[in-house]
Amino acid sequence: MSAGPGPGADWGWTDRGVPPGQLVFAIAGAVTLSPSSPIAIVITLNGHPWAVAPAGTGSGWTDLGVPAPSEKIVVGIGAQTAGGALEVAALGAPSGQIWTARWTPGQAAAEWTARGRPADQRIRDIIGMVPGPAGNLIGVIGHDQQIWVMSTASPAPSWTRWDPPTATTTVTSGRAMVLLRQLPCAIVLDQTKRVQIVSSPS
Repeated sequence: MSAGPGPGADWGWTDRGVPPGQLVFAIAGAVTLSPSSPIAIVITLNGHPWAVAPAGTGSGWTDLGVPAPSEKIVVGIGAQTAGGALEVAALGAPSGQIWTARWTPGQAAAEWTARGRPADQRIRDIIGMVPGPAGNLIGVIGHDQQIWVMSTASPAPSWTRWDPPTATTTVTSGRAMVLLRQLPCAIVLDQTKRVQIVSSPS
């Protein structure tokens, strides 16, 4: 068996560094607003999301801020495009609710929107963020161990539960996916560790 080429021989690595004066503890996501504008989003230890985008021959970091002075971002859910802008979904603390931030490169600050919590319950885990038929879809696992989804096209918090096939089915973990290039779904593990593919009704 061939060992293949040496480390990094076929892959392009671009060092984007770190936000000035900050330490990164999580990656929130990445999007491409144009072929020459890949943007990565990270969460730093001070609870702020930061975006790094190409700038001239290098790259520049932008602090996207926080939804409120007392609120920090503790989990990055994902990032997608929205009307030519970057849209980031994240879990905040101490509120325990979902927030989205929209930002365009060159914009001074992100615009934050409160997305609430499904049925006002604590969120157990994150499923992710994918493009939807209208807006982007954010998926989480609620305290009831069920899948809850909302669309960022809605101006107000509006969560929908993707009901399980039986009353005893619960979800332990999952990831948001898009199948066939257009079908938003969740790939999840149920309480028996069986893999389930869950999609919204067509």
